[in-house]
Amino acid sequence: MKNLVKKINFKFLVFGGLVLLPVLVFAADPITFDSLVSGTFLRILNSVIVLIFAIALVIFIWGVVQYVINQEDSAEREKGRSFMIWGIIALFIMVSVYGLVNLLKSTIVLDNTAVNPPQIKLK
Repeated sequence: MKNLVKKINFKFLVFGGLVLLPVLVFAADPITFDSLVSGTFLRILNSVIVLIFAIALVIFIWGVVQYVINQEDSAEREKGRSFMIWGIIALFIMVSVYGLVNLLKSTIVLDNTAVNPPQIKLK
């Protein structure tokens, strides 16, 4: 029984040490629950944005393929043309918003430090 407890304690210490190693290495920036949640949220959000860009690109390419394949059928060509137009519109809007957000982010530097009010010196 003692041998099993020693094995479990040793595994727990090794695992805990490996988990806490990044905190020790980056001691200036400790991992908090808020930073972990916000980092995870940002990774998920960035993945969703890339997925939406990919969907818009696939819609555009699908329209091109439908337009090229259906040379004789004008109704199917119009559907392909519609897909191409909506894909281009979606890509244009997303790239424009992405550019505007990055422009504002680089232009406006937000500083979260508190500003000390001016002090009145009395003689």
